[in-house]
Amino acid sequence: MAIKHVSKAVGNDSNGGTSYPGDAYATLFKGLNNVGPNDLLKVYAGDYFETINSNTAGLTIPSGTSWSDAPLIQVNPGDTVRLLVGGGETLLNLVHAYIKYVEFDGFQFLGVNGIEESVLDNVISISSAIRVRFRNCIIRGAKGTGVFASKGSLSAPYITGHEFIDCQNYQNGLTFGGGQHHGYYISTSENLIKGGTCWGNSSFGVHMYQSGGDVTQNNTVDGLTTHDNSQTAATSAGILISNGSGHKVINCLTYDEKYGIRVGNFLCTNAKILNNIADGCLYSGFHLNSVGVAHNGTVFENNIGSNNGQYGLDIDASPVNTVYGYNLWYNNGLGTVRDNGTGSTDLGNNVLTDPLYTNRAGKIFTPTSSSPSIGAALTVVDVAFDINGIVRPQGVDPDMGAYEYVYPNITNAANSTVNTSSSSVPANGMSSAIITVTLIDEGLQPVPGKTVTLDDGAASSTIGAASGPSDANGQVTFNVTNTNVEAATYTATDTTDTVVITDTAVVTFTSVTSPGRSKSYLRRRRR
Repeated sequence: MAIKHVSKAVGNDSNGGTSYPGDAYATLFKGLNNVGPNDLLKVYAGDYFETINSNTAGLTIPSGTSWSDAPLIQVNPGDTVRLLVGGGETLLNLVHAYIKYVEFDGFQFLGVNGIEESVLDNVISISSAIRVRFRNCIIRGAKGTGVFASKGSLSAPYITGHEFIDCQNYQNGLTFGGGQHHGYYISTSENLIKGGTCWGNSSFGVHMYQSGGDVTQNNTVDGLTTHDNSQTAATSAGILISNGSGHKVINCLTYDEKYGIRVGNFLCTNAKILNNIADGCLYSGFHLNSVGVAHNGTVFENNIGSNNGQYGLDIDASPVNTVYGYNLWYNNGLGTVRDNGTGSTDLGNNVLTDPLYTNRAGKIFTPTSSSPSIGAALTVVDVAFDINGIVRPQGVDPDMGAYEYVYPNITNAANSTVNTSSSSVPANGMSSAIITVTLIDEGLQPVPGKTVTLDDGAASSTIGAASGPSDANGQVTFNVTNTNVEAATYTATDTTDTVVITDTAVVTFTSVTSPGRSKSYLRRRRR
């Protein structure tokens, strides 16, 4: 792997780019032209008035053959690199089919001086290229859309597989956008938006749509937070799946929108809307829209819709075979669910009480320990983690909404157990029973790393040393012996948390009979 360096402050394009600061390039143009598969281009602090445009004469965008050898274009950790428009062009314009498997990490893609630029069409535009990844980037300031991913020369179903991970995409299309520009406009298939935020954009935060009746497939929005979009549009949403099949919206938090999450406008099939939160929206939290097409097989499960102006879930007249259930609906202005569709399946198991967020006014929507969402969700294979990457479930069953409640690593006296390997042991001082103490928390999960002691009350058994702190299974073992005939009741204490386990184990130490003399032995002795 080669490492090349770019620094606007101290670099020079006549250098070789092999070290920083002494041999760094000065421009991204030079750096991009000198890295390839497996290489790293490290970019140092500064404002770069450059566009990255694959149409630029003499510029080749580095590419790999898979994610394992993808070139990485990375801001030096701790530095701030702003890519600022220097004219009327898209800041990052990748429009050639040779571009594939390349990652940009840590850049700020901005309009002039970080504000919206009247001639900047889109901040990032990708067409024909595939498998481009953006990580930890800021995308802001287009008169149009923050990110526009289109098919270009690709054939249906236009599989591009772009990834936007932990990016901040905001304030696009506000002044010059005409009301119909978005944070993300995705018109291709198998893309991933994971984590990050999308807020304050002209119309939709995320808009998935391919025109002309073409169908995109299997896009996923996972763990995105959206709020305060629809700045210049009347009825937009935080997230819209406008058409296509197999799309998923999971673990997302959307609040203070016109609508939270919408499916519809054009034909959608088999969309999954799972484990999301929609709170404080002007209209409904979740909306299955109708414009005369029969959206088929949309699933709404494990969601929380709270404090919205109309419904928790609103299903218009045309959708068919919608499935919904295991949701929490609370304090929605016109009711919980309005279902005008055909052939819907209501799975029930809904919760209709306050979700008890940690601090709704402060926009902290994690559940408190008393939240009715905890353990109330249906287990679905599509949602193995929550918005923060916490494994689901933490308890016996997963939680509703975007957040999985994390139980404190504290032993629960009633859930923990004390067991013995044998209930009866000879009282010979050598035979032993093994007492196993298993520490379990409130969520029925093992508690590791705790110190445990064992007591036999008034008995006089010998208790061996603990096997150590509780292991990954929450277990600590002790060997116990005795020379007295008695029953010993063993009580365990987690001394780390000062918790006495309710369960006990009883071992009865039995008498030992001395071996007798055989009759033949006695006869021999008499002779």
